[in-house]
Amino acid sequence: MRSIFFALLSLSLFGCGSVSNQLTTNEIGVVLANVYPENPIEIEVMSEGEILVPITGETESIGSLSFSLTAPGGNAMMSAKNSSQSIIKYDLYMVDDSGRLHYTSSCPLMPGLSVFESWSHFIPEIIVANARVLDENQGYMCQ
Repeated sequence: MRSIFFALLSLSLFGCGSVSNQLTTNEIGVVLANVYPENPIEIEVMSEGEILVPITGETESIGSLSFSLTAPGGNAMMSAKNSSQSIIKYDLYMVDDSGRLHYTSSCPLMPGLSVFESWSHFIPEIIVANARVLDENQGYMCQ
């Protein structure tokens, strides 16, 4: 728990690292959500193998994930909330004004809690991909 606190503190002070690549949506895996400024979403999820996907049909939900993206003062801030009883990790990709994807680090989302990620520039879209449940033996690193 102590390492998560320090990771969150350092992220709030220094921001998340991002990697700029010529990625396409075909290369990033299973997309859970596209998050746009001022358009919050909530998704009921289920497990499909090791990946979480939106609920389809009458499958049992493990809970919901909520995402919002705001642009205070030209910056970007994403909040995520986990209503499940599981620790959730996902990959984040920022989409720039030209439509290029940039991987950025994200922190695990603890059960019943919210996390905030911020960047010092405007982001028109964030793609949440490869959401998965972490077990207790996996590290809780922001990466």
